[in-house]
Amino acid sequence: MKDFKLIRKLTVLLLISMFTINLAGQNEMSLYGLRLVPQSSYSNPAFSPNANFVIGIPMLSGISGGIYNTAFSFDELFKKKINSDSLFLNFAPVINKNAGMNFATGYAENDVLFMGFKTGKTFISFGIKQLLLTRLSYSDDFIRLLWEGNTDEANRTLDLSNSNFDELHLMAYHLGIAFPAGQKINIGFRLNLLQGLSNIQFEKDALQFSTFNDNDKVYRLLAKSDILVNTSQLAPLGISDSTQAYSFSNYFLDFHNLGFSLDAGIDIQLSERVKMNASILDLGSINWNYGTKSYSLTDDSIVFTGLAIDVINDKNFLNTYIDSLKNLVNFKRFSKNYSTSFPARMMLGLEYYSLDKTNRLSFLYSGRFLKNNFQWALTFAYDKKLSKHVTYKLSYTYLKYAPLNFGAGIVFDFKPFQFYVLTDNVFDAVFPAKQRYFQLSFGINIIIPTNEWYPSETLAPPPKARIPLKKPEIIDF
Repeated sequence: MKDFKLIRKLTVLLLISMFTINLAGQNEMSLYGLRLVPQSSYSNPAFSPNANFVIGIPMLSGISGGIYNTAFSFDELFKKKINSDSLFLNFAPVINKNAGMNFATGYAENDVLFMGFKTGKTFISFGIKQLLLTRLSYSDDFIRLLWEGNTDEANRTLDLSNSNFDELHLMAYHLGIAFPAGQKINIGFRLNLLQGLSNIQFEKDALQFSTFNDNDKVYRLLAKSDILVNTSQLAPLGISDSTQAYSFSNYFLDFHNLGFSLDAGIDIQLSERVKMNASILDLGSINWNYGTKSYSLTDDSIVFTGLAIDVINDKNFLNTYIDSLKNLVNFKRFSKNYSTSFPARMMLGLEYYSLDKTNRLSFLYSGRFLKNNFQWALTFAYDKKLSKHVTYKLSYTYLKYAPLNFGAGIVFDFKPFQFYVLTDNVFDAVFPAKQRYFQLSFGINIIIPTNEWYPSETLAPPPKARIPLKKPEIIDF
């Protein structure tokens, strides 16, 4: 009962903290806390496997990806025509939701190399990981202008500010360490040397359109803008023109765009059957000094009255349209060095074990700090260690705009080989068109275990059985 009271108090505190922040997912929720998989240390550096030596199969030890879209699923955007199997695009349901701002985020990760070993009670890991992270934010007014045009918006201002696209592609060279700090606490740190590969950053994104019509019933568009976009091309390839050849060595070893980040985590044994853990990830930034190009547009009076184009006879009508827009809009292009902060993540977990340590219930609150937005997720999970060779996990994840995500995963351990596959949403495979959230992670490792095997990944071996002492005999002299 004492353990359940502790869990109840901690859960209340977590829920209060969650709803006192202006919140709006997070990746790899199912992998968190699964300490027998070495890649779980990516989400908390304090986690370490019960192994003397670990090496991931290069390029195959950790592959994961995910997409989260707050506005619509595929079948909401594409509708079937009546009495036909063909599809048509329909943005009307999206516009009518009046969500204000919409977000779409995606990520892809791949372990190029992963290794780790235990020395004493300390576990040290190092490797190379590639990451691609994208984020699109757009307002309802942006979709309304694209879909309905401007004729129905006369004498009204459409605010497209905060509608932007950010992209970050990098290589991370990481060194991690996890060690006990007392009998009931494990702490861990990981230092990441970041090699920036490519980037798109909207530093300023103020844009408004006002539509009006004059006495001739001619619709005109008045735009006010204050936009600054910073970009960096795929720098390590050394591409400055189309004649330069691809260089594999430069891809990994050219550090013109350099950055650093730090991950930290803690794993606490609150009682024999209760653990609490937390981590903060990706605290750092990248300086972009190579292959940079910036574009700015600052104008309070861009007036567009339309173009007279012969679509039928002019085969190059699209180029004509684009050239006219270029003449109308005075984008300034220049080069400058800039920096981007890495979107930080946080995770807070609570775990309850069965007496034999083969069953575990867990709660996870996680999130990623994006520009002007915090994307959060809430996960409840159950995992079961069936034997030395098989462990499975079931989970439920709540996201604000995709509330029904039932996850599942399995880990096969036939030493020295380990194979794992997990997803936060099994419906991706069954009903892909109806989903707003997709996530999948899998990998293959080679693991040399320690001499002893325990039913669960505990901070310390289970206590040895105590042999009761006999009552001393009284001897009369």
